[in-house]
Parts: sequence; structure tokens; C-alpha cells
Amino acid sequence: MTTDTISFDWAQPDEREQGREDSCWYTFTGSAHDIVTHVSRGERVIDIYVDGEMRIDAFRKEGDDFVHQGTVRYCDDLSDYGIERDDDLWGLPDAPRADEYDLQGPNKAGYYFLIDHNSWYDLYTEDGEHLDCVRDTLTSAIETAVEIINDDSDEVWANLSE
Repeated sequence: MTTDTISFDWAQPDEREQGREDSCWYTFTGSAHDIVTHVSRGERVIDIYVDGEMRIDAFRKEGDDFVHQGTVRYCDDLSDYGIERDDDLWGLPDAPRADEYDLQGPNKAGYYFLIDHNSWYDLYTEDGEHLDCVRDTLTSAIETAVEIINDDSDEVWANLSE
């Protein structure tokens, strides 16, 4: 029988209070599969991972030209371009370039961004079964994990002896 308490075993710090819901804050290796937290109730465990690669090219505007400043691949690179919270990157205005793609920006640090790849949250059982529950925020991923854990009729728990 499961206990009523949901618990978390964090593999990475929970940075939501710093305005960091996006998966970019939890993309830290080249494996494209980074564990964030284990959500559990008794023997039921759902793992929240960040899957996929991140590639964000940063530019500065010099006159009429956009000059490439570098590429963000991992969370450790974000602060180099004035990205400290989700809103330093997401929801920025469009900045069309005549020669290529639309950029987003500038952010408060003056950078424009071309987002080529982004990571996402996904859920797995403790045994590694992919549940295919793609989510765009950590809070949403946690809420979904808790819903699955609390659903006694979910087939995920069919073989779990409690």
C-alpha cells in the first residue's frame, strides 16, 4: 500500500523560485537525457528528465548587421548572454533579418537569439519506460507525474506489488 505523501528526490536544484521553469535550466550534458527529479509516493516513482538538445545562437546588432556572439548548448552558458530567468529568453519580440531567419530580441542585455533546438521535459518510470508525456514547464511535468502516481487505474502500476 502506498503512503499519501508525494516526495521529491532532486538530482538538480529546483530553480523555479528564480523564474526558471523552462527545460533550458536543466540541460547540462551532451547526453540529451538529463535527470531533474524523481517524484514518488511509496513504491511508485516517476522520473522527470530533460530530453533533447539545446542550440541557441546569440547575436548583437552592430549598425544594420547582426554579429554572431556565440552558441548556447548547456545551462551553464545562459548567463554569458544575460539570460538569468525564463523571461530573458522567451517572449522576446521578433527581430527579422533580411538575409536569414527571424531572431528574437533583444533581451535586457542586448542580445538577439536564434533558437535552433530546444530541450523539453518528459516522464519515465523508475525502470526507464518512456511515458511520452512531453511538457514545457517543470511545474507542468511535476503535476503530470503526480497525476500518474495518484491514478490507481494507470497501467503503469499493474505489475507493482504494493
